Amino acid sequence: MKKIVFIAKTDLNKDGRILNELRILKNKFKNKIFIEFILMADKPLNIVIEDVDRFHFISTRIRNNSLLRIFTVFEFTVKALIKLFRTKPDVIHAEDTAITLPVYLYSLLKGKNVVIVYDDHELPNENETIQLKFLQKVETLLMARSAHIIFANKERQDYLTNVSNLNLSNSSYLLNLPYFENVNNALSSEVIPIYQFKEENQLKFIMHQGIIEEERGRLKLADFSKKLPKHVKILIVGVSKKYFEEFIEEYNLDEFNFHFIGAVPYYVLNDYWKLADASIVMYLPKYLNNKLCAPNRLYISYNHRLPIIVNIDNPVLSNFVKTNNCGLFIEDLTTLNIEDIFSIKYNSDSIEQLKQSEMGKLEGLYEKIIK
Repeated sequence: MKKIVFIAKTDLNKDGRILNELRILKNKFKNKIFIEFILMADKPLNIVIEDVDRFHFISTRIRNNSLLRIFTVFEFTVKALIKLFRTKPDVIHAEDTAITLPVYLYSLLKGKNVVIVYDDHELPNENETIQLKFLQKVETLLMARSAHIIFANKERQDYLTNVSNLNLSNSSYLLNLPYFENVNNALSSEVIPIYQFKEENQLKFIMHQGIIEEERGRLKLADFSKKLPKHVKILIVGVSKKYFEEFIEEYNLDEFNFHFIGAVPYYVLNDYWKLADASIVMYLPKYLNNKLCAPNRLYISYNHRLPIIVNIDNPVLSNFVKTNNCGLFIEDLTTLNIEDIFSIKYNSDSIEQLKQSEMGKLEGLYEKIIK
């Protein structure tokens, strides 16, 4: 039996990418692998994760202090190294930049006795801090020592292939799909009144999940709201009332064009998506990571078979919409053609086919590793 150690700094309650990877591997290799997890938790773990056989939690004396972050990195590195030596993994599945230093040092000391799978979540932006730039240098060194590198999408893989000196022939990408989310369950009690309000008033909802800020198309969203007919509203989920009101005031918008929900518990987020008739997902290409970002809400929308409105200058979003024929560009929508978004239909099996294809990549990679 092979011992696989995942290591990450994250809020694992909401980290769908890692949770999905754990489930995929356990479903496929249940009796062949033993999974341990070294976790520096951003939030206390409040969900049961049956796909992990043993957890090792790391806490540091200092957290969330930018001036003293170097001490946090040092303490985490020492504690993570100790846990790696105690767990003696056959495979380390390293998740993103924050944990690269202890994994790299461990790989230097253990050499070929450990297999490294590096899971790249984000590319560096142009305006990163000195400390993060240092970790990104370590990340490059770790990639060079990894048996395999997994990117979040093809565009990121292609970018690094073209601009770096790394040999990325041992790389692939794994989309952050909601692999195990069921969209057919009954609505939870807190969502039913909103559904009834929508039906009684014959409304259509366009879901906007997450913060409303410049990099997520704040101005484009404001302009788009002015084009909506009376029976179409933008559903605002995941932002505080204060910031929503500031958004309305800044652009002198009509609040009637929105239906404000606010922050919702993560475990019922999927139910709010069931209220939507379409979605709007934007990331401006101002910085590299934003330009090549494929946010989870893109795939959540696709999982719900919703038409998706995206900004055309984001290559990941626009490529996905064009390839899957599942949406329109916000720049093309006017008062006259806004209804076109709701007429888009796509194969209900397409998301399931994509899920199977993506899961097969991860399964195939580990079949080679644990044989």
